[in-house]
Amino acid sequence: MTAKSIEQLTLTLLAYCISYSTGFLFADSETRFNGELIPRDAEVCVTQNITFTSLLLEEPKKNFSIGFAVKNITTKGQYVAVDHDRIKKVNETVSQFSMYNITFGTEDVTDPYYFTVRSYYWKTFGDIDDTQQLGQGSVVLVYPLPEKIQDFKCIMLNYLSMRCTWNYGKDYYGEGNMPDVIFQWKIPSFSRSWTNCSHLNIMDGYCYWKRTTGYYITNKNITVRITLKQKCDINVSSEFNIDTSRIVQPNPLSSISSKVVNSTCIQLLWNTADSEPQHPKEHRVIVSAKGVNVQTIRFVTTRYTERHPHNLTICNLHPYTEHTFSVSIKPVGLYSGFYSDPRDIVSRTYSDVPSASPEVTDGGYYSYKRDCYGNGKKRRVCIFWKSIKNEHKNGPMEGILGQFTAIHKKGQNVREEWAEDSTYGCSTLLCSTSYNFTIKARNVNGTSESSSTLTIPTFASAIKSPQFIVESGNRSDVYISWDHRGKSNVKKFIVAWCRNRNGACWKDHQVFWSSFPSDAKDAVLQINSPHYFLYGVSVLTDHSSSGVKWQDCVYLKDGTPDQKPQNVFVSAGFEDNTLVVLWDKLPCKSNEPYINMYNIQYRKRSEKYQNGLNVSRLGAAKVVLRDLEEDQTYIVTVRGITREGRYGPESEPETGVPINKSLKPAVIAVISVTVLVGVIFAGLGFFDILRRCEKKAQKEVKEARVITRSDALGQKDFGRQNSNDSGLDLTPSPD
Repeated sequence: MTAKSIEQLTLTLLAYCISYSTGFLFADSETRFNGELIPRDAEVCVTQNITFTSLLLEEPKKNFSIGFAVKNITTKGQYVAVDHDRIKKVNETVSQFSMYNITFGTEDVTDPYYFTVRSYYWKTFGDIDDTQQLGQGSVVLVYPLPEKIQDFKCIMLNYLSMRCTWNYGKDYYGEGNMPDVIFQWKIPSFSRSWTNCSHLNIMDGYCYWKRTTGYYITNKNITVRITLKQKCDINVSSEFNIDTSRIVQPNPLSSISSKVVNSTCIQLLWNTADSEPQHPKEHRVIVSAKGVNVQTIRFVTTRYTERHPHNLTICNLHPYTEHTFSVSIKPVGLYSGFYSDPRDIVSRTYSDVPSASPEVTDGGYYSYKRDCYGNGKKRRVCIFWKSIKNEHKNGPMEGILGQFTAIHKKGQNVREEWAEDSTYGCSTLLCSTSYNFTIKARNVNGTSESSSTLTIPTFASAIKSPQFIVESGNRSDVYISWDHRGKSNVKKFIVAWCRNRNGACWKDHQVFWSSFPSDAKDAVLQINSPHYFLYGVSVLTDHSSSGVKWQDCVYLKDGTPDQKPQNVFVSAGFEDNTLVVLWDKLPCKSNEPYINMYNIQYRKRSEKYQNGLNVSRLGAAKVVLRDLEEDQTYIVTVRGITREGRYGPESEPETGVPINKSLKPAVIAVISVTVLVGVIFAGLGFFDILRRCEKKAQKEVKEARVITRSDALGQKDFGRQNSNDSGLDLTPSPD
């Protein structure tokens, strides 16, 4: 390219750039408009209205219009054009836009809430462009409406100063939203002019002023006016009339001390020198122990006795207990008002013997009854009790005393002593003797005068403890149900529970119990972590009791069994065509429900149809299957059933073959024929023997006839034998 060509190209580009920039400047000047937005900035309260006016300060253009845009929290920081129908066109150069019933627009108003409004001169409505803006934007601050104050009250402090307090009745959400507070007071009988409070705390809501002359404030009526002035030019005022003679609060006691008299009395001494001494006062003494008020004492002084020290002896206190004495005063008579701030002192009464004993209940024991079987003459019996409360110990404890007194003097009395923190104790008693048990507490001062008793029957007269089950469905609900069939003249049931430690109650843990009426069959308890406790049920009648029998088994309530019976054994029964089924009962597990029955299913190996029967858990784990077919193999399974009817898994199948030990008809027929034949042959043999005997007898007779007479005379006559006498005793034996 030649130099001339380069020069021409440069001039062309320069001319293009100049023409472009000139057009840009002209366009910029054509879209800038002169205008004004009124009001410039504003402060409003919620529920108020506000109107914005936009003025065009130059000649209007064809097809242009004045519009508005708003930016607030709901627009997420962007200007949004106001709808055309909400804009009022006054003329070609003036338009207006109004906002009604203004709200905060958000629930979080801890900081001042505001919104911004801009005015535009649009050719295309809603086309927001900064170059088309008329005047500056307007920022509007929104404040809460002021309301009249509430709970206004004043206290005159020892006749020298006064303090008034109030609350605003609403939350103004921070100091930035608070209205200005103007507190003024005057004494109408003295002056009509208002005096501003010199010590005003707006945020905490109080005003305090003190008489500068040092003299006591006399009985006067004061008027107070409180005005709340919000920045939106809305004000609210409240006026209150105060009778200073009814709002006096004296200064607290200047000193207080105590002196212990004995185990139930303490003397208090105090002085009111710091309080105004010219007017009578009411003195109030509140006595408390362990945070609980036990008594309140009041008395009134005169203007003469008020100036002197005061003392009071308070009795009927609990021994060996820290008591807090709170003393305050208030004016009475011409002046009245409020109690002074209290002055407290703590003092402990002297110790004494325990004022209560551990608590036992009838049926509240358990015994090892197996010790009385056979030749055993003694049994081990354990009593459980509720420890005495701390307020009844009255001093350092030393032990628990138990006395077993034999009834009807059939045995020796037994005395036991247990540790002071124990909750049950055991002793060895005669099986054949009933006892009255008495329990007392002992501390460093002696033994309690009161006692608690129960009766322990003999082994022979004791009632059998009820059978019961314990279930739990969650972390705290415990359900106990028992069977009291066969128990007559029942008075009540005792349900007891204690912390389990190796199958026995934990000695330093409390034993609990509850009583239930004679017709009760179950109980519901609230116990945290129920699987860590032992449970027992005792029944009481008019003449005896059973005591408890502890168990630690807690079943899962409303659950489905997961265990299957073990060691199922099937064998032929002693009766014909029967099978005997044995199994191990399912043990108690914390995650398993109570098994109420067992379901036994059986069928012939060659068949699919099953037979079944249920057996109660209370009996032996055994059942006899009857009416079976001999020489057939039967398959048998066992499973558990809950009280709700839920079935557990089946056991491993076992087989058995029933046997018929009776004789078959064919065998019976053969045996019958054999016996008949034997009888016939036996009969024929018998007649043959008779016939032979008869012939022999006839022969003997003939031989006897030839005996000579002389021989006959030489013999002793035995009498004549019967011809039928064969010489054999055929009389059946008595055996």
